[in-house]
Amino acid sequence: NEYKSYLRKMAAGGKKKGKKGKKAVPLKDSDNNKDLDKDIEREREAAERALAEEQEAKRLEKEAMEELMREEAERFAKETESLQDIITENKNDLLTQRKNIRSKKAWDRFLLCNGTPDPSDQSQLNTFASLVRDEMSKSDKKVEDVLDDVEETLDLINELEDVMALDKMIGDAENHELYKESIGGLQTLIEDTVDNATFNIMQTAENYTDQDSLNLKLDKSSNRVKMSIWGNLAKNPRQKSFKMETDNFTMEVPKTLTNADVGVRLIHTSYDFLSPKCRTFFAKKKITPAPSRVNTNVDLGWSKDEMGNDIKLPEEIVIDKTSVNSLEKSTRMSEKLDPAASDRAPSDRSAEKVTEVGSVDAITAGARLTTEVGDNPPSPSSHIELLQEEEEDELDEDVVDLRAMSTVGGIMYLDMLKLPPQAKKVGAWTLQDVTETKLERIPNPSPTKEQQEEQPKEDQGETAISQVTKELTWPLLNMSFTVANNVVFTEEPQLARWEDTQQCWRTDGFEDVKYAEETGTISFKTQFIGPIATFVDTYNNTPFQSWELRPEGLNSVIFTLIAATIELELIIQEDLVCLKSPEDMELDGIRNKWLPSHILMQKLVDCGVNIFPSEDADKYVSISCKEEQLESSVYEQMSLAASTFAFSWSRWNADCGEKRLVVRAAESLNNKPVDEDVWTNISCEPQKCYTLKCTDDDDELFDEKLEESKFHPDMFHCLLERSSEKGEGLIRESSVNFIDNISTWLFATKVLTFS
Repeated sequence: NEYKSYLRKMAAGGKKKGKKGKKAVPLKDSDNNKDLDKDIEREREAAERALAEEQEAKRLEKEAMEELMREEAERFAKETESLQDIITENKNDLLTQRKNIRSKKAWDRFLLCNGTPDPSDQSQLNTFASLVRDEMSKSDKKVEDVLDDVEETLDLINELEDVMALDKMIGDAENHELYKESIGGLQTLIEDTVDNATFNIMQTAENYTDQDSLNLKLDKSSNRVKMSIWGNLAKNPRQKSFKMETDNFTMEVPKTLTNADVGVRLIHTSYDFLSPKCRTFFAKKKITPAPSRVNTNVDLGWSKDEMGNDIKLPEEIVIDKTSVNSLEKSTRMSEKLDPAASDRAPSDRSAEKVTEVGSVDAITAGARLTTEVGDNPPSPSSHIELLQEEEEDELDEDVVDLRAMSTVGGIMYLDMLKLPPQAKKVGAWTLQDVTETKLERIPNPSPTKEQQEEQPKEDQGETAISQVTKELTWPLLNMSFTVANNVVFTEEPQLARWEDTQQCWRTDGFEDVKYAEETGTISFKTQFIGPIATFVDTYNNTPFQSWELRPEGLNSVIFTLIAATIELELIIQEDLVCLKSPEDMELDGIRNKWLPSHILMQKLVDCGVNIFPSEDADKYVSISCKEEQLESSVYEQMSLAASTFAFSWSRWNADCGEKRLVVRAAESLNNKPVDEDVWTNISCEPQKCYTLKCTDDDDELFDEKLEESKFHPDMFHCLLERSSEKGEGLIRESSVNFIDNISTWLFATKVLTFS
């Protein structure tokens, strides 16, 4: 620019300053100056062309990038829509199938003519209960027939529970409260039936007399109920103990019982009607009020008192308007991105202590500040969401926490009973006292001497049974029994008794408890007579050590789970599942049998193999906490590709954070174990999934995408990218029931967070 200015001055006749005393002479045009001008012009044009080319290249690059981003956005949207269509279609098909199954079951029940009522029909159930109670008056009814009635009633309860489960799947829970009342009535009916049968047996004890001891002795059993009764008819002072066939139960007979009209009944059931009555049986729920809006036009630094006057709020509870606006915008945006977010219960994350404006924790913090002002709950117009967890009452150290402990081997109902008056034979006549009094239980002894001293003195003519009751206040009775042989005990079982007044299981009241692992016998001393159960740690098999899901052709996979104390191998197919290992004899009753998933899951729990974490399991087990929605979506997508791809535990999953999952995957079409060098790690994040270059053999996790692979919005399309044509065909042909069965096991075991 300076040179151009100089040339313009020269062309205009500018003068150059000469030496002092001499006049300046104008420059004259020359060939050199002309050549110089041409060079400058060429350089200028070249610079302009280079600049134009550079700008054009940047424009083309920008357009190409925008086009690429547009194509990627379209691909992401198309893949997201495609996956959503597949999931929606599968869910609709499942819903249609379940509605058809529900209708078919109702029709089959209507056509069933076996004399049993439809448990979903209240009128039929009432008629059934009335007929059963009328049958109770018959004293000549066989014990086997009574147990058959109990089994029939248990079948009705199970049928009603299946109806409730199926109704829940199709979104119809209208009659569930009525069904729950019906189940409670059937449970009471079972108890009354057994008590009445016991009374009739003890009233006609001579029909069940043991020829050796001359005492009442009865041992009967059915599929789910075992019953034994002992009655002190001989009153032999030399008898020190007695033994029942049910669980090889033995009990010491103290001197105070040898001359008393008493009996002992033991009923061992495979079901548990008591634990659901305990307040620790169900998980504590979080109270989440419905979200609402804040009126941002009012000054949040002021409030109203009871008289309606303006009052200044303390500075620590004043909320800035801009903060509220940002919270409002943030919440609206999150609801758009995840419409189901408002319906999901928040997970427990005690590690998240830092609160930022615009986050969910900030909303919670604002709600806590609001509730600290007074006792009144937040106003419905408040947009601040309140997350308030139900306070957990401190449990007595002797009370069993049923969230952490589980019953195994069923329940033993032990009762000390008063023998009714016995029949007397006079010549050819049999005289029997007819009394309206039914089964009379002898209450448990008083726990303190003070209570014994407060009792009034009885007259000389008090009955022997009251004397026995007073004597039973103090002596400890030696008892022993053999635990169920179909239960896997990986640790010494915990003995507990049912406290009916507190509606809970307690571990106190036992002394000298010993467990012989070789024979499975538990011996102890106690003064307690009542329901007894054995407990084990619910989470003794968690966290899992490893897991693998490997396809075995179309609609069939092998699910291997290495837990803390046991290794399981299951074959999962369309509607059924089969347990293949372990070879423990305690599992002989369920091994190599094809069963529906929910039935096998329940049988595994009954056998002491609990591999199904509950919703509050993170309170009792150290886990890899993951975002709930991300984990659920990965389970769904793994199920979709389970006929083609094998999945396994990755060592990096526990170290990648809460909002990220790492799963090992490999296409497996030859029905053989996957070679170690074939596995690849897939990183799953919300709206971004890709194949990692890092493997489990590397020393550290590095976040680098595998060459020639793409980013995808979900794991399913990330798998399809690496799938063969045959593998894609198997995925398309996978049955909806098979996909649902796989997801059932993945959601039940939660292998991504509990491994």
